Amino acid sequence: MAHLQSGLIIGIFIGALATCKAAWCETPVSTSAPFKVVSFVDRGDEKNPISLSTTIFSEAKAFDFLKDPREVTIIDWRGNRVILLNPSHQEQVELSFDAILRFHERVRSRARQQSDPRQRFAADPDFTIEFDSAKHILLLTSPWLTYRITTQGDVDPGIIREFLRFADLMARVNCLLVQGARLPDPRLKVNQVLIERNLFPAEVRLIAAPRNFLEWLPGRQSVIRSTHTLVVGLTDEDRTQIDQAEEWTHEFRRVNFLDYQAKLTGH
Repeated sequence: MAHLQSGLIIGIFIGALATCKAAWCETPVSTSAPFKVVSFVDRGDEKNPISLSTTIFSEAKAFDFLKDPREVTIIDWRGNRVILLNPSHQEQVELSFDAILRFHERVRSRARQQSDPRQRFAADPDFTIEFDSAKHILLLTSPWLTYRITTQGDVDPGIIREFLRFADLMARVNCLLVQGARLPDPRLKVNQVLIERNLFPAEVRLIAAPRNFLEWLPGRQSVIRSTHTLVVGLTDEDRTQIDQAEEWTHEFRRVNFLDYQAKLTGH
């Protein structure tokens, strides 16, 4: 996968740019007030943390601060670009929305041609959808993946759309940035259902179907849980973080994507 991904990455940057058609390329959604979302990802319980990040939404931009590895991602909606900042090495790289979309289209096309039905499903996911309005549980099931989502329905629809638009774009960015990452399309489908129903995902559990005998055993099931805590309004500390990130875009040296990716992963 590493060699395949490198070849695709080189191709998207030396090829002609595609026209951006994704929903996240549209005019920024206007919300009543700035807000932030604190996201914690683990393997089904807090004893196995994977990542912790805070995403601040302000002035037609989203600023995502990842704790470990330390990284800042700035989504500039009006500029149609993503800026990745590595504070440890004082480096940055810029990706156009077009480049991100082109990479996603290529890896999805490759997945559709694979013999593995899981990969073909990941490229074109199809779920059975159920919603328990009493418990606020949204369930998307398939033979390969199941999403169990605890939702909030009392959130400003503008905030829901803005957060899920960010989540869509970041799912694509992570597919590009992290070698071997799963295709983003199943999560994109989930986000589409959430937007259609005006539901905010307070907790998302991704449960993968067992691939071998060991994964059928109790406690061996593959579960990834993400919790999203919404806070409307920003603190002085939040605004200081935003100002610092903006300053870094003028101070950090610019590098090419492959060099940036290697430094971030320690390779």
